[in-house]
Amino acid sequence: MTPQHVGDRFRWHGRALFLLARPVILRAIREFLDGNGFLEVASPIVVKGACPDVHLDSMTLSSGEVLITSSEYQLKRLIVGGFERVYSMAQNFRQGDLGDRHNPEFTMLEWARAWDSLDSIEHDAERLVSNALLALHGPEATCCSWNGHCVRLRGEPWERLTVREALKRYLGIEVPADLHGLAQVARAAQEAGIAIPGGLAHEEPTVWSWVLDQVTPHLGLRVPTFLREWPAFMTSSTAPGGGVAVRSELIVAGLELADGFPFLRDAALQRQLFDRENDARRCQGKPEAPVDEAYLRALEEGIAPGAGMALGIDRLVMLLTGAKTLRDVLPFGWDER
Repeated sequence: MTPQHVGDRFRWHGRALFLLARPVILRAIREFLDGNGFLEVASPIVVKGACPDVHLDSMTLSSGEVLITSSEYQLKRLIVGGFERVYSMAQNFRQGDLGDRHNPEFTMLEWARAWDSLDSIEHDAERLVSNALLALHGPEATCCSWNGHCVRLRGEPWERLTVREALKRYLGIEVPADLHGLAQVARAAQEAGIAIPGGLAHEEPTVWSWVLDQVTPHLGLRVPTFLREWPAFMTSSTAPGGGVAVRSELIVAGLELADGFPFLRDAALQRQLFDRENDARRCQGKPEAPVDEAYLRALEEGIAPGAGMALGIDRLVMLLTGAKTLRDVLPFGWDER
């Protein structure tokens, strides 16, 4: 056996416990969702239309079709078709996402409820994460330990904060109520003693992303945090209202774990938001994303009120096992394919 093979053997042995934990977590999630009336569906891997959000880059095939970045649109089409509670556990793909917390191929849980609210979706997230903790660590388990933080997952209410509240509490930044205005945001950061890098100063979405990156490590350190009321221009998945989007991002120990929205039900507005994102992509020199016309046609038929959320399974395994990197919980990292 060569030294390289010896190294591989010991590296795989160190990863074994994380890999054994994964099916336990998946079973607990499925048991919760199945037991609460959700139907698991197989979402396609190759699709004709992609999410155009400027911060997401799809992997495009030679046929012009793309590998899926999220099964959101497919689940909503099923809601239009009459299903009321659906979920998928699928492989997703995003170009260029590689690092300790990212992999270009990853497993995403997505679920949706018709005739229900984003509050109910948040409650689902609390219970399925708690169930996974119990399945992995036993009935007395209450916390997960990750990145130097012991976070209480059971026994206390999870925190709800708005973006404005989080920026004020942890960075001392006071932003306008409509979360808009590049000059106001830059000035508020400066008054709080936070210097925005010069290369970002002229692009509002980039400035906001940078500012939010500064506050995220402060969130979810004692109990998980649902971060709510985001700048409307940071998503194409929900209807804006007064510059603020109804959105809930779940953060645990400073790690973004899940993201949820109420359904956007207006097909014309959805097309406008897709066009807005593709305009932004062109301005940044990125290729346009192909629009999901099947999804837009479904919205034209009419979708019930409801909400959905997407949760990163690989990140959840990291949190519940204490793994340091995403690569530790994958049987094959991006460089091991």
